[in-house]
This record gives sequence, structure tokens and C-alpha cells, in this order.
Amino acid sequence: MELNFGCGVKTTFENSGNILISGTTGSGKTYLLQRLISSMPKSGICIVNPKRNDYAGYTTFADIPEVYDGEIVIIDGFECLLPPHKSNDSAIYDLYNIARRNIRIILATQYMKQSLFDKIDVLFPTKICMHVSDSQHAKQILGKKICVPEYEAIIRIKNSSEIIHIDTRKF
Repeated sequence: MELNFGCGVKTTFENSGNILISGTTGSGKTYLLQRLISSMPKSGICIVNPKRNDYAGYTTFADIPEVYDGEIVIIDGFECLLPPHKSNDSAIYDLYNIARRNIRIILATQYMKQSLFDKIDVLFPTKICMHVSDSQHAKQILGKKICVPEYEAIIRIKNSSEIIHIDTRKF
């Protein structure tokens, strides 16, 4: 299945593995997810969206379903699934459980603590950094300090040192 990131950048799940998208509020994470979804067959997609908006025509869930037999789980707003002032272990367990069942994951989130990122990093070989608040956040996601300007996304696809820049105004 081909994934279209826009601006001529395409890949497949076989090449990319699971995908992590990170960025500040308003950076275009949801628009990128919508673009990716539009390049996929409609069946077999589970959308987890605690905000319960932005995905007309799709069945959405407020939390990760315990039983799901589809091919792809898309999580928009992972930070909303994390309980405040409590352990994040159940959300991490859910992600690993999905991955163990060979279901592909595309996860979009705002900033997350380094300790949480370290626990899920291995699940997401492809990372996309949208506009972020500082270069340290970009380093957490991409592995190197880099300034991500407004209206830009930076993609590092699995096992590649190449970094791809995309103008998000062209989504």
C-alpha cells in the first residue's frame, strides 16, 4: 500500500514501518494524517481520535479499542490518551499489543516526555517532525538538533540517514 505524504514524497508501510508524527498545536499533524488516509483503502482503518472531530465518514474511537482486526490504527492526539499524573504504562502496552498483532500504527502527538519517548521509540522507525517549539524537541524525534520552520515537515524514513523536507502549505 502506497502512502502519499504530498509534494511527491511517497513510500509504503513495508519501507517505512510504523510512523510517528510530532508537532505543536496547529502544525498540520491532522492534515497530514488526512492526506495519508486519503491514499489508503477505506476498509481496515481504525481511527483513534480523543477529540472526536476531523474525520467525517470514518468510524472513530475515543480510546484504543481492545479488540481490532483491521490493518491500520491511526491515533490522532496520543497525548490526550495519557492519564495526567499517572503511569502511562497502559497506553504503552496498548501500542505494543497492536504492533505484536502486525497492525500498522500511525501516531500523531504533541511533545512527550523523554522517558515516554524512549519506551515507544523502537515501535516507530519512520518519524515526521512538524513545526515544534524548539530544536531539542526535533532532536528527540529525528535524532539531531534541527530547526523546523513553520509550514514545514521533516521526514526521516526507516533505516535512512536522508532527511526529507516538505512544505506543509502544499497539503
